[in-house]
Amino acid sequence: MRWSRFVVVGVAGFLAVGCNTGDSDTSPFDSPMTSATGTTATADTTAGPTSTSPGTGSGSSSSAGSSEGVDEDTGFKFDLANPDGSETNGVTMGCDKVDILFVIDDSGSMSDNQDKLTAAFPGMAQTIDDTLVDQQGIDYRIGVVSSNITDETMCLFGALCGPGYLGRLQHDQGRVPCSDVPTGRWIEGSEGAAAVGNQFTCIASLVQAQDFNGSEAPLEATRMALIDRVTDVEHYNLGFLRDDALLVLVLVTDEDDQSVWMSPTNWPLFGGPGMIAPVSQFHDMLVGLKGGHPENLVAVAISGPQGGGGETDAPRIHAFLDLVAPNSYWADISGSDYSTPLQEALGIIEGSCENFIPPAG
Repeated sequence: MRWSRFVVVGVAGFLAVGCNTGDSDTSPFDSPMTSATGTTATADTTAGPTSTSPGTGSGSSSSAGSSEGVDEDTGFKFDLANPDGSETNGVTMGCDKVDILFVIDDSGSMSDNQDKLTAAFPGMAQTIDDTLVDQQGIDYRIGVVSSNITDETMCLFGALCGPGYLGRLQHDQGRVPCSDVPTGRWIEGSEGAAAVGNQFTCIASLVQAQDFNGSEAPLEATRMALIDRVTDVEHYNLGFLRDDALLVLVLVTDEDDQSVWMSPTNWPLFGGPGMIAPVSQFHDMLVGLKGGHPENLVAVAISGPQGGGGETDAPRIHAFLDLVAPNSYWADISGSDYSTPLQEALGIIEGSCENFIPPAG
């Protein structure tokens, strides 16, 4: 929910929402670095594949895989018929690395949705270990960034300020007390499913941030995370994205994307960062990062439906999923449990990994 709407209506409503900025003397980035076609959702669980990815069946829980690779705990199947990859035109296809980037909305209306995500995630981590890691030897990592791109210098009355995440990987305790945080700026799958699940709960339970107009921008936050925070002098996210890894982008938001291409570091509080950019720009950017191979990109969205007149409608996110299809998946954020959507999304990831095109050389 864009709390900036309340700013326009009146300051009292804005203050009622509140801003949890934590210790004003402590930066959230102080820790050192140590290392689409939108488908109509079904009721309640409201999960559905955007499209069918080769090797994954229809994406439903009964057909996420077509043979073997049955996870004993979840009962989900994965197609492991060709774990060593196939050869096309002399190039051996298939991935042995997966980089998963979660871009999570941290507005005030998202706390319950974040809780559903972190509750379902340990099951996903266990299935990854049981199938993709143990049976296929895939090395994976997980990063988390906020969809909020407002600069920390953007303050209302000198007190209610933007979080200043700007695509930086989150790796510290958020709003849920915990002690198991990543040793670096992302989670390494090699630590095992239990540790991965615990660490994800810590860093994906984002503190409610103060929102301004245009701050819910998951696609621009992705660009910042994978380009700006890698190439600037800080190099904050350097090393997360690997050239030889399948890139999986997971967008979790209860509003549509509002991304402006290359947003300025700040903008008028009662205005906006600029003209909203076509989603094709962000798609093309991501494909470029993957060597020009659209096969090497997967997009998963837990968001509102494509249309219907509701506040959570997300036509831009669905348009982005359309561009990534068939390597894309959508689930309705209003569902009561995200376990099935996450497990079904793994079927899309597994099928996409089979068709991964390694970088030249």
